[in-house]
Amino acid sequence: MAHEYILWIATAAYALHMIEETIYDWHGWVRRVLKLQAEWNEFYMVNGFVIVLGISCAMIGWRQPMV
Repeated sequence: MAHEYILWIATAAYALHMIEETIYDWHGWVRRVLKLQAEWNEFYMVNGFVIVLGISCAMIGWRQPMV
């Protein structure tokens, strides 16, 4: 379990990445560059799912590597 902290760091880094996307107007960028009609509620749903997944993986971590 000595490496379990890496999974928590990865989850925290993703949370910081979400904040970065919000600050730098991800919504405008995705519409302008990728020509997608993505909305903020989709952004929050997908990122919320990823954070929950990250927390779940960090909690299980190296204790159950085959799950």
